[in-house]
Amino acid sequence: MAERFQIEIAVDDKGTPVIKKFYRESEKTFRDIAEEAQKSSSKAVGSVEKLRKSFEKFRESAVKDLEKIGSKAKWAFAALAGGIASSVKSFSSLEAQLGMVATMLDKSTMKYLPSYKEGLRRLAIESGQSTEVLSSGLYNILSATIEAKDAMKVLELSVKGAIAGFTTADVIVRSLTSAMLQYKNMSPEKIVDVMFAALQKGKFTMEEFASAIPGVLGLGSQLNLKFGELAATTAFLSKKGFATVSEAATGLEGMLTRLLTPTSEFEKQLEELGIQGRGTAITVDELRKKLGEDGLYGTIEWLMSLDPGGKLVEQLFRRKEAMIAMSGMISDMEAWKEDIELSLIHISEPTRPLYISYAVFCL
Repeated sequence: MAERFQIEIAVDDKGTPVIKKFYRESEKTFRDIAEEAQKSSSKAVGSVEKLRKSFEKFRESAVKDLEKIGSKAKWAFAALAGGIASSVKSFSSLEAQLGMVATMLDKSTMKYLPSYKEGLRRLAIESGQSTEVLSSGLYNILSATIEAKDAMKVLELSVKGAIAGFTTADVIVRSLTSAMLQYKNMSPEKIVDVMFAALQKGKFTMEEFASAIPGVLGLGSQLNLKFGELAATTAFLSKKGFATVSEAATGLEGMLTRLLTPTSEFEKQLEELGIQGRGTAITVDELRKKLGEDGLYGTIEWLMSLDPGGKLVEQLFRRKEAMIAMSGMISDMEAWKEDIELSLIHISEPTRPLYISYAVFCL
């Protein structure tokens, strides 16, 4: 069995003082930009260009310092510095970006806007992502009816996920908020951990997963299926007969739709399966109860015990994508079960600094 190693790459010892100096200089740069931007737009443009050149000079110096640590650390730092340098360009537009965010607030929640402003500045410095991307993520969090008092916490969690998943915060926000809306009793931290565990198991990028998973969650939550099982099953199916994770999700959605809104043909086939396998018909209500209690894997395993060859089980799902999904599941039940037992990476750990890079290797 493959062994999993989680490697946290952190610039320490000689690198840490350089990073701290980098952050101090960055913060001073952004404060200067904010002060100039308030005077006039023309001055702000000139100031941004002046400070950008100064920042580039500092970056070159910092990278030279990091040569003592090694070439890999140097290039990792150079990439981080480059990202933050690009965020300088958009920083002067922060007021306009906050205006967009403010449209999602009312009189009782407008008090959070100043803390949003400081939070966006801080995250831009720490993550290297532009305030445009971050404010867009914050806007989407609020539009998903996440409480205003929790919005920055969710955004910061999304930034951590973005760093770990080599993507941007708005991508993580999209999938995280979809899950939060469907699974209100599940913490956002646990959701992010499950997302990355699924990413390990599947054949897709986080951006592809974020686009594919919402429809699955919307249907699965109505059948009382757990988020972890749905995410893991989507990951499993991405390796079983589907070209993309989007197609895998479509196949799973087809199955769930059939279970959620069964046709008369489905009900008749289900009854016949029960009569043949145990002597009494299976009703839709019984099947749904089984789904809620034992999950999708447990329910399919039960149906397979009544139909060892799986022919009648496959016939329950006539739609092409759904049939491929079902075929993939029953062809390798053991591997599916292994994927469902997700190993959490704990990307959400509150004590993790944002500047730590994560590399997860499955060997």
